[in-house]
Amino acid sequence: MKSEVIIRDYGLENAKYKYHSKNLPQEAEVEICKSWLQKFAVKKNVKKDECIFSYGLKHVIENSTNQYVSNGACILAAKELGYKFWAEENSVNAYFHMQLRLPEDEWKRIRPRAFSEWLFGKTQFALATDAQKDPNWPRDKVRFIDFWQYLNGKGDWVLEEFYTLWEMWSGNPAPRPELINTEIIYNQECDVISYGDEYPKAEPGKIYLYALFEENESESFNRVRVRYVGQTNDPSRRLIDHTLRPGTIDRVKWVGSLLLNGKAPKMAIFSTVSSSEANNWEMAAIIAFSESENYWDDEANHFPPLEKALLNRRYI
Repeated sequence: MKSEVIIRDYGLENAKYKYHSKNLPQEAEVEICKSWLQKFAVKKNVKKDECIFSYGLKHVIENSTNQYVSNGACILAAKELGYKFWAEENSVNAYFHMQLRLPEDEWKRIRPRAFSEWLFGKTQFALATDAQKDPNWPRDKVRFIDFWQYLNGKGDWVLEEFYTLWEMWSGNPAPRPELINTEIIYNQECDVISYGDEYPKAEPGKIYLYALFEENESESFNRVRVRYVGQTNDPSRRLIDHTLRPGTIDRVKWVGSLLLNGKAPKMAIFSTVSSSEANNWEMAAIIAFSESENYWDDEANHFPPLEKALLNRRYI
């Protein structure tokens, strides 16, 4: 557009519309538009049919700031900030080579990673098309637990399709937390051992799934509080290791606090699985018990991240 273009408060000056005001844009309105454009717009050499229409932009700014601005103020602000524009013949409106970066569109600028990047190309699946349009989809996450937590409760068919797609993408079976019976521990309907108790080793080709827990005397929680989930072929030896060599700092603090109060972690052996499937079942159990132990945080006024519920550090 030529530099000598005249901008009135209604927009680009047009001799055809003699009844229009000759007033120039209000300086205060121009400054409102400048401030907004500096926050939410960037220069971009887009195609003509993708340029931003000044009259539409005026309304976007008004809705965002709750303040009136004229079409001309919007055009002048963009022009002074260096935005290129074009106009149709005899039109009072301008079309800017501009891209808006509105807060409500932030999710569109998040680059999908790993599973999501692959998923978005599988448009023959309902989950793929729904996920692409979903502003809250965890598109930048990479772990199974992040997607499972987001989809859990949205319907059985959703989880089933997710499992199928995860297996197609990863080449591995998807953990299925809903198949883990957590209640047998909370109801103490499984084998439980204490430090020093003897328990038979698993048969060849088999692995035990276990949970370390403490007995909770508070009536506001389950009587049993699960703190760690794992797998072993020798429960007695593994419980000794957990007690004498807890591992991470968090587990050292937990075991230490129990021992200081004359207690010790107990082990519940709640399932026997094949060695070849043990890792998958262990992950399903970690997620299932994380869900069970994820208590509301009154101070933060929300549930903590699921991976904070247990003292495990292995999440896929």
